[in-house]
Amino acid sequence: MKKISLLLTALFALFAGTAFGQVTVSDSDDFNVSATILAEPVSIAEETGLDFGQVQQGGTETIAYDSTAAGVMLITGTIGAEVYIQYPTTISLSGDGVDLEVDVSAGTHTTVATSASAYVSEDPISLADISGTGTMRLFIGGVLQDVGGGNIPNTASGVYSGTATITAQYNSF
Repeated sequence: MKKISLLLTALFALFAGTAFGQVTVSDSDDFNVSATILAEPVSIAEETGLDFGQVQQGGTETIAYDSTAAGVMLITGTIGAEVYIQYPTTISLSGDGVDLEVDVSAGTHTTVATSASAYVSEDPISLADISGTGTMRLFIGGVLQDVGGGNIPNTASGVYSGTATITAQYNSF
């Protein structure tokens, strides 16, 4: 009996030490936090609207974004900052007859449309890649056509116009 009691005491001590003794393994490391403050807000302003001029019924009219007739938006901001530009893929025009639309295309460059590179709406672009001054231009062209595509229908003569919202913001916001 004494041996059993001694054996039970030894087993209890062995298991109690394992069960009640806490073995803790841990590690830690520093976590860095930083921020880049952009002192100059991004801005966008129209320099030249997109004007198709006089257009004949029954056809389509195209102004390329890399032509001197393209519409121009000036974008300014912090040099080297990445900018996100959003523009509509179509712009509706209303007038005295049926509605028309412009299927939009665009390109970017610092100063001249004829050197513009194609730009897809909502792609980020760096102001440093475009200019050492923190400015660039978005050149806007497109195809004037019937709503849904196709030739301009035999619609009433008159002025057809519309507006589009073009947004520029820093890509990290």
